[in-house]
Amino acid sequence: MRSHLTIPGKDGDDAPLYLEKNIQRVLKKLQEMENTENEEKQEKEE
Repeated sequence: MRSHLTIPGKDGDDAPLYLEKNIQRVLKKLQEMENTENEEKQEKEE
């Protein structure tokens, strides 16, 4: 599944506060994907 998040501004700028929920949502998805990959890797090693 693809998901995009565009944060306006220049490099080094903080993300605008109104985007905070979207950023948290994307970070949560990334963490879930990483956990799933790690679980699959562990299953293959066993």
